[in-house]
Amino acid sequence: MEHWLDPSDGGEPNPWTSVLPTLLLPQRSTETSFYIDTSFNRNDLLKCFPVEVIDKIINHISYPALLELKLLSKSWASYIRDRIQFNPKATFKHLDFSNWNDDLVSPEYMVSCIQRAGGSVEEISFQTCNPRQHFAYTRLAIILQHKVPAALDAINVKSVVLGTSVWGPDPISMIESVSNLLSNLQVLSIDDSFSCFLQEWNHFGSITLDIFAGLRELRISMGIMPDFIDFLGKDTTRIWFPNLEVFECRFDKNLDPMLNQKSWPDFSRPARMNTHFALPNVRRFMLGDVPQSRKVAYCPLDQQCLDLVICWMPCLDTFSCHGIAVVGTGSYSYLVPRSDFRQNKLLKTFDFSYSNALNMPAIPCSCEQLILRSSGLVPRTLAYIDGQEHYVGQLGIGNILDLGHSGPDLSFMDSTVMVTDEYGSLSVLDVSGSDERMTSEVLCGILARCNPLLIKELSFQFCPRISFTREFICGGKCRSNNVLGWILELCPMLEILRIGQNVNVVDDIMKQVVQLRKLHHLNIANTTVTDTGINYLCMAPQLKTVALHGSQASGRPLQAAGIDIVDEVLPILL
Repeated sequence: MEHWLDPSDGGEPNPWTSVLPTLLLPQRSTETSFYIDTSFNRNDLLKCFPVEVIDKIINHISYPALLELKLLSKSWASYIRDRIQFNPKATFKHLDFSNWNDDLVSPEYMVSCIQRAGGSVEEISFQTCNPRQHFAYTRLAIILQHKVPAALDAINVKSVVLGTSVWGPDPISMIESVSNLLSNLQVLSIDDSFSCFLQEWNHFGSITLDIFAGLRELRISMGIMPDFIDFLGKDTTRIWFPNLEVFECRFDKNLDPMLNQKSWPDFSRPARMNTHFALPNVRRFMLGDVPQSRKVAYCPLDQQCLDLVICWMPCLDTFSCHGIAVVGTGSYSYLVPRSDFRQNKLLKTFDFSYSNALNMPAIPCSCEQLILRSSGLVPRTLAYIDGQEHYVGQLGIGNILDLGHSGPDLSFMDSTVMVTDEYGSLSVLDVSGSDERMTSEVLCGILARCNPLLIKELSFQFCPRISFTREFICGGKCRSNNVLGWILELCPMLEILRIGQNVNVVDDIMKQVVQLRKLHHLNIANTTVTDTGINYLCMAPQLKTVALHGSQASGRPLQAAGIDIVDEVLPILL
């Protein structure tokens, strides 16, 4: 039996949906009953909670995923039908088609959903990938209320948009049918068809501008990021997205990462730099996705584009960059040593995992979380030498450790001043999966630049150059016996420690871990720790959870001491 999605299910027929059945739900096996018994079932939430509570839960499920609940039981099927019929505004508030076959989500079907919502639509999401048919362009013309066909002509679908399509009424009539129903739209995820509409930006009408002004979240593909940034900078007197708070650029996973980018335009015009805040309220800026392995090529990102965008975001709170190689390869020969985020004075989280750049970007002293998991970068403290910025890592780590925390501006060479507060607000540091540059000396040098009372979480899993057993020499002095000795001295308030996937983590190290009096979570997965070392952990005063899968310990002493054993798998590219 074929069960088609129908937004008018339980209500009056809709003229748009009579044209094409849109989405086919999964079919159950003919060997089992399609529905379960409607008698009382403890696993049926409809029998356990009041309808008011169920309604609040269902409000968080988007449409059409909501329709899959009809397959649970007859009571659920009846509940969903009643909800569609009697509460369509809540049912169609969040339209998320990102996990559905894009070829089957026709423009007519989308219009019918918008009309059923009656102006309550807050989210419309499609796959952020390269469209393969005219559906994508027609849908976006409806959402953006863009009636100028030039953008569609560019992709040779003029015969579709100017006349009546085989799927139903022409796009112009569909655009007009929802012209007053998208005023509450806040979340928009769109595909590469957006690039064609950006070329006709000067034809955007007042309704389109109102839709842009109402957006809180925008998700596009990395493939159209160059066109989008160029679009934002064309008119420095206009702010297209004044209320946008979340801006994400994702990969088209159907393409090779190297093909996720087009050629970059020249962003070097001075008017586009620091004088224009094109995204004044963006707080979260996310680029790329976590790659599957190190063998996957990075997606190139023009460094000048990155420097430009972060200048446009004075309220930036979270920056995340995954699977990206920041390079300066434009024909305009733009090349700087590193990106500078110090103008983003509200930045709290800097996540550059699974990515690479020419040099470690400079971060503001307000940053609280520094995450460089499987990254090609290593944190380095800036120094000013003869008026030029350099990295302490280029000068020798021994000089850093000898300086300690003796003052706000530390001079260790003639005409050299080190910025001491660059990592002064860090509470989370994650350098798991770092390359051979992350040694014991470098790690301790980084911790020396942090405020010891603020560091709460440290992660350096799979760092083969960090030794937990041998002594290391810095600045001509023998410091603590090993890295954990340094951590005890520099991070006495540490609450979370992840040192898994390091073969030199042995039982004797656990004696030092116990001295971290505030520690409540420890990750020693895939290490050589045995039950002998676990016995030491049982004496930790506040330890609550331990991840030790893949180690040689059974964990029984921990369970006897009331400490939970958990599985914690962090994506680290090996």
